[in-house]
Amino acid sequence: MRKIVVLVFCLANLFTAFGQKRSFGEVVPDDFEKKNFFYLKLVDSLELPNSIDLSKKMPPAADQNPRGTCWAFASTYSIISYMSNVSKADDYFYQNGKPDYSKIKSPELPIQLYFGSNANCDAGATTKDLLLKTLVEYGSISMEELKYSALCSQSISDELKNKAKLNSTSEYDVEVVHKDDMITLKKVLSQGQPLIISIRVDTNFKKIKDNVVDYYKPMWDTYKIGKGWHAMTVVGYNDSIKAVKVMNSWGEKWGNKGHLWISYDIIKNYARYYCYPVVRPKITIDTLEIVAENSKAFTFEEKTELSSWFKSGYYRKFNTLKIKLLYLNYKKEDDEYGLIEISDEEDTVLSKFYIQNNSSKEFYINNVKYSFTFNNVGRIGYNFTKKAMFFTMKEL
Repeated sequence: MRKIVVLVFCLANLFTAFGQKRSFGEVVPDDFEKKNFFYLKLVDSLELPNSIDLSKKMPPAADQNPRGTCWAFASTYSIISYMSNVSKADDYFYQNGKPDYSKIKSPELPIQLYFGSNANCDAGATTKDLLLKTLVEYGSISMEELKYSALCSQSISDELKNKAKLNSTSEYDVEVVHKDDMITLKKVLSQGQPLIISIRVDTNFKKIKDNVVDYYKPMWDTYKIGKGWHAMTVVGYNDSIKAVKVMNSWGEKWGNKGHLWISYDIIKNYARYYCYPVVRPKITIDTLEIVAENSKAFTFEEKTELSSWFKSGYYRKFNTLKIKLLYLNYKKEDDEYGLIEISDEEDTVLSKFYIQNNSSKEFYINNVKYSFTFNNVGRIGYNFTKKAMFFTMKEL
């Protein structure tokens, strides 16, 4: 089981700012700092701009209320809503000066799907993991169709879940940027992409006042006593004041219309990571790698069961179906998952799903019920850097 250093529940971190309750909700694994971060090769600029501000292209700052759901607001409400602003136009999420909730993505969907029921929606989560699951598995749906409930008491119909899933895609992945990598952070923002920041906030952060009208205030630039992990959306930076601009999820009355400037020194010392969505390179399926049906890698019981290995970018045949492994995450032992796509012989996609290691999923294709089990992850030959999935698929 994954060990957690900080599991922040909303009720354990309530505090009052002008009589209003505020909450956190970010969860940080205890081995996070041990990871080897990949420094991204983005489009190079001879000279990065002095400042970037994407806040006008974002939805209005919402209020998570007294629940530990900052991760859902930073990922779905902010980042995935922003991705729907294809033209990247200012005030895209407004109509006649008011929020247009038909264009803003609901954080309620990932909250309830992530925990499996509404009973645990007050618990925290790791935002980078939630962002990936929302992109490739959950999909998204508008606030107009599914409002956010601070009590997390509403149920979500299968119709809405299926409609949201149509917006999921295997084309995206989530990249993590190390907290010290300011160059990459600026490059991502300068190319028009906001990021999520995971940071440990303190008592000074909690003292930020509401309705601050000075553009560069509030400025969080001194740190006292840490109070909990929090996820917010980075929407800009400014080298003149040496700070990044973030959008919080405590409503528009907090800070400057829900925004805050954080000094470079604070984020270098107290942030844990940044993350943002990227387009995954397209995978070309190499048909020469298909294992023949008479191979020992296959085990059949009247062709109703198949157990085999495969690696990312390859597939196995099961009667008239192609079982494709689009993506395999194996960097963390207790968070291994795969993205599976099943198609017919003409490559028409029939089913696509995300599955964790040591779990099973049942589904129908052409009125036939199947089960897919992710059994194990193993290395390929003597190359320890290449991993493969061992799976079992059955016709039930």
